[in-house]
Amino acid sequence: MPKKEFTDGFVKSVKNDTNKMIDYADTSHKGLHLRVTPNGIKSFVLTYRSTITGKVCNDTMGRYPAVNLALAFRWAIRGLEQNAAGEKVTFIDVAKKNGEPTVSEVLATYNTEYLSNRKSGADIFKRLTSLVEREAWGDLPINGLTKVVIRDALKHVRDVRKAPLSANKLQQMVSTWLKWVAGEDIIAVSPIAGMGYVSEHSVPRKRKLTDEEIRKLWKACQNPGAFGLRQPVADALMLELATAARTSMICELQDHEVFGIKGRDAAERPGAGPVVDYAAERMKMAREFVMPLNSIAVDIISRRDRSTPFVCPTTSRLVRDKGRKPLCRHALALALRNLCSALRFDTPAVPHDLRRTATSLLRRAGYTRDQVDLLIAHSARSAYDPEDRWDHLNLKREMSDKLAAMIKDIVSAKPALTVVESQRAA
Repeated sequence: MPKKEFTDGFVKSVKNDTNKMIDYADTSHKGLHLRVTPNGIKSFVLTYRSTITGKVCNDTMGRYPAVNLALAFRWAIRGLEQNAAGEKVTFIDVAKKNGEPTVSEVLATYNTEYLSNRKSGADIFKRLTSLVEREAWGDLPINGLTKVVIRDALKHVRDVRKAPLSANKLQQMVSTWLKWVAGEDIIAVSPIAGMGYVSEHSVPRKRKLTDEEIRKLWKACQNPGAFGLRQPVADALMLELATAARTSMICELQDHEVFGIKGRDAAERPGAGPVVDYAAERMKMAREFVMPLNSIAVDIISRRDRSTPFVCPTTSRLVRDKGRKPLCRHALALALRNLCSALRFDTPAVPHDLRRTATSLLRRAGYTRDQVDLLIAHSARSAYDPEDRWDHLNLKREMSDKLAAMIKDIVSAKPALTVVESQRAA
């Protein structure tokens, strides 16, 4: 049995000019073999002594190039680990069975029927495609994506690429994809349903600002110069808290989307009042959405400089950017983090925490989760007619006005005395 160090060049170029099968053994990975038939078919095989039966096993991983060398290395290592742990060694059969679609085919369908209608669909498809190509999953049957295979790929991102947060984000994308695949009856159930995050560096955020933090943040935004804030940043922070809108909905808000405010056109529906009318491509759920504007939002938008199309234009000092680009979400997040530090908050906040805080205030006011979902565009979970973007406008305006009133009450209330101040007062 000839022994060789397996490289991509060797595996690609090796030939068999004899009448018998040649079995090459890899010198760098114990048990890994490459079998080459006289007609040129190459297959990777793992040879080991089973800890379960005590017999020598020769398990075929699959044919080259459907199974490439990198994948063969990874499967060989995992197979020996499974055997050492007393588990059954399993590999994915890359051949199609019973006309089962491949991973690449299912991903293409997912992109056409689902992602193409989502605002961030192009980016998600790009990242999923990159993962499939890197892991050589493309020719695998879709049922070949087991929990073990997916977890190994995510751990590779976490450990080898040193990107724990990216691994968790990628896991969310894969989970959503496979949930859709299961919903289309392509597979019986998502193989990673209920699987915990591969990285402990990221946990679901539950940060909500306290009333005292809201008061400090709001007063800082009313006096942005004292805290090194640019006016568009301060306006965006206040708008997100006052409307409970997503960060992208605020940062990219354009003047032509605003109706019913003095100096602007009235809304399409008579009597609608001040609103923002979002097109479907601007929304995460790819549905048209009307957001009512309360008195706080109206005041902020009314005083903006209308020389640019964006309500909150970029803070970039580059001449080519001024008036042509919206406020960058990353710049908003960085400014809020610095502001939290200046205000000496125990825990820093991100812009989405302002949206979470606003929904918490509405829940405190007695509105149900389904009612709040209507205002924050979580319409998929609520009674909502996607064909009518004006649906439930009166209820949404009532909640929006209540949110503004609660913020005003919190900001105008006197802060609680500290222990030292209480002692001095006494």
